[in-house]
Amino acid sequence: LVVFDEASQIPMWDAVGAIGRGKSLVVVGDSRQLPPTTFFQRMDQGDEPTADEIPEDLESVLDECGAAGLPRMHLDWHYRSRHESLITFSNHHYYQNRLLTFPAPQQVVAGLGVRFVPVAGVYDRAQSRQNRIEAEALVAEVVARLRDPARQQHSLGIVTFSSPQQVLIEDLLDRARTQHPELEPFFTAVAEPVFVKNLEIVQGDERDAVGKVYENYGPLNLQGGERRLNVAITRARRELVVFSSVRAEQVATRTPALGARHLRTFLDYAQRGQIALQAAIAADPRGEVESPFEAAVRDALVQRGHEVHPQVGCSGYRIDLAVVDPNAPGWNGSKRPLRRRRRPFRSPPRRCPSHLPSPSRASPPRWRRPRTRSRRPPRATSLRQAERRSIRRGRVPMRRRNSASSAIPSRSPRLRR
Repeated sequence: LVVFDEASQIPMWDAVGAIGRGKSLVVVGDSRQLPPTTFFQRMDQGDEPTADEIPEDLESVLDECGAAGLPRMHLDWHYRSRHESLITFSNHHYYQNRLLTFPAPQQVVAGLGVRFVPVAGVYDRAQSRQNRIEAEALVAEVVARLRDPARQQHSLGIVTFSSPQQVLIEDLLDRARTQHPELEPFFTAVAEPVFVKNLEIVQGDERDAVGKVYENYGPLNLQGGERRLNVAITRARRELVVFSSVRAEQVATRTPALGARHLRTFLDYAQRGQIALQAAIAADPRGEVESPFEAAVRDALVQRGHEVHPQVGCSGYRIDLAVVDPNAPGWNGSKRPLRRRRRPFRSPPRRCPSHLPSPSRASPPRWRRPRTRSRRPPRATSLRQAERRSIRRGRVPMRRRNSASSAIPSRSPRLRR
């Protein structure tokens, strides 16, 4: 028996040798988490390398097994979070609310849930590519927790979005351990020591409380960046503390990267809680589709990186599926956001990606269309009506064709039209 855990991070060429040596195969993984990548290993300089320096995500053994049609079993029970708010965001955006969770008896509880800590930090993009103020604020919070007898029993983890920030936090923690020797056992002698990892290597780890530093969201601008965000925000069992120098309203919204847009939504969720998520759902122009066929078309377009808005319009007539042009969002081709007109069917979108057809109503394939009976022309109710019809058309009735006495010429002046 061959078992692969965290299969979403295992390339196919690393797994094929073990698969060939086994009789049975079990592949365990989450397709909404990190794919195989070498992003941080191949970054020579800067958090925003050029397109040639950014490696593409690789196909994993989990993707290949899913494409091969192997039998699947889904885990619908969420076991990690002790508070429902820790998984609510990911459950809505990545798992279609399929994960079963226990409702929290209290929405705001000290030491449980998601908490946002604003920091007046400055990101040094030109030289160190670090945010020292954010790192110092986070290290001060870690030291205070480890020195508090009531909170030191809970394990801690730190997740950063870049390797330089990870190195800075590790240096600050080493200095704090030198100043406070009583903190050393929490890094070496406990079952779950304090860790500091970037988001590319944190998958599979979990702690009671996790702190996150959002100094730069370069990796989220890549294709599949939302999968990195999903991994980063689901590592905590009891509490998630977000340290950030930017707020939700300061994150760009016109970026085509889904990960960056989700980061904006998550920062708003960390600040305002369930109210922000409910407001985002209510204001989301992507309404519900009307048929499974439209849902299949929408999901296929979303997987290809397009932003799709179903049921666009205000009146009884609506556009089933509308693809947003990233270069010119909006109905009128301008740089303004989407605006619904009074009569969208008289002024359809003028700009559409070249590889897609013009906007039209989605219709199911022929084998799914309801059958309609073809209406045949009404038959003559009597032989006399058939004769009159033949006379008007200039033809001799059938029963008079062989009768010489009653023959009617086919080109008679009276029968000419």
